[in-house]
Amino acid sequence: MLQKIPDLGRQHFNDHKEQIRLWNALNYWAFYITLIACGRRSGKTEIPKRYESQLALTPPKRPPPFDHITDPYRIIVGGPTHQQIKRIYWDDLLDLIPRRFRKSTNKTDLTIKTIFDNEIILTGLDTIRIEGVAADLIVVTEADDVKDIVDKWQNNLEPILANRGGRAIIEGTPNASSAIMFDMAVEARKNPKAFQLYNNFVPEHLKEKFYELIIKKGPLFHWTSEDILPKEVIERARAHLDPITYQIEYLGKFKSYGDTAYYCFRPEINIQEFVQYDPNLDLLIGLDFNVSPGVAVLMQDYPYFMDRRIKGGLGQFKEVHIPIASNTHRICKTLLELPEVKNHPGKVIFYGDATGNAKGTAKLDGSDWEIVESLFRHKFGERLEMDIPKSNPRERLRVNAVNASFGDVNNVVHHYIHPSCEYTIQDYRKVGIKEDGSIDKDSDKKLTHFSDAAGYIVVTRNPCTISTGGSARTSY
Repeated sequence: MLQKIPDLGRQHFNDHKEQIRLWNALNYWAFYITLIACGRRSGKTEIPKRYESQLALTPPKRPPPFDHITDPYRIIVGGPTHQQIKRIYWDDLLDLIPRRFRKSTNKTDLTIKTIFDNEIILTGLDTIRIEGVAADLIVVTEADDVKDIVDKWQNNLEPILANRGGRAIIEGTPNASSAIMFDMAVEARKNPKAFQLYNNFVPEHLKEKFYELIIKKGPLFHWTSEDILPKEVIERARAHLDPITYQIEYLGKFKSYGDTAYYCFRPEINIQEFVQYDPNLDLLIGLDFNVSPGVAVLMQDYPYFMDRRIKGGLGQFKEVHIPIASNTHRICKTLLELPEVKNHPGKVIFYGDATGNAKGTAKLDGSDWEIVESLFRHKFGERLEMDIPKSNPRERLRVNAVNASFGDVNNVVHHYIHPSCEYTIQDYRKVGIKEDGSIDKDSDKKLTHFSDAAGYIVVTRNPCTISTGGSARTSY
């Protein structure tokens, strides 16, 4: 009875029971809302893509009074932003819908119309542009990243399904702050019949079996990346991610990060006297440009600690704190007066906020990073390196990298701090997160600066972005 997932000229799906259950639930219109909460790169986005392209070419018969002639089938796919939905979907849909079946395509508006007049519209959900458009199917991809998704679902998305008796697919990698997925998953477990469609297309003689195989298990579909990805990819992820992030990203669990940003920081393990300056290693300096306070952190990447008794990693041995009236010149002058800096015989490498490259009318001497480079180039010449990105990594990736450095899934520590770095330690103990998962920079203005400065070094040298051939946010 159950259909296998078609290849459609793309990668073959193995016979994973939950993925096959999902494919058949979609094909037979089992649920009004289908929830897909799975690990990264496990096929959770690819299956809806194949389903949408199939609908655009051969849509199912719909309940009266709609027909294909007067009401062509319309599918709306929304993602966190216009650029993300374009990156995730556009090229794949063109691959799935052969040119001979396309009536028109608009890469600017991200629309595809088939020769049957059925239409797929891609849209960023950061700015809603689909009011007044009726739809037969709405797909929300990367739902965990869509800002204010609950309000947008209730006020903008769900209403456009009502006129046609439409359906929805909501998919993403879950966490406890993914409000819509978490709330619907809880509701689905309590009352799965609330999600069931009774106008499905299952032949009468198969309905009892269909109920047992599909309906009874409910509208939430879940599998892990461990079920799908090669063993070496999973092992690499375990070595680069902290336990909670791994459970969310690869096991697809609804886990909470709690109310502390750096939840993996363990003072009894991560604070160590053995982190000492070594003139034989590169000197790593992280900056976070502020007027009050001015901050800098000094690290090195140690091959070993304690005469090779402890495996190495990043070690922060000093911090600079200028409480008031700081500026880039003052921070640089303070750094150049430190014996570990002014006498350092090797490389000095700077890390920090990409926005420090910006120039403004008040910056007569150039951007912050231009000032840093000019002052340190005179002292260090070719031994100076500026490892500054063109744009900052996503805040969550930076925080995840720091947490993973404090202890990965295999309980290996990659990051230690000398007890003298009291402001950095205070950050790691006290910086909180808001309900949307972002760092709380408002409750205490004295916090976040040192952990930000250190985080730029960590995320650059030990990123926790694990890929199997593409972006970590690419879902297949």
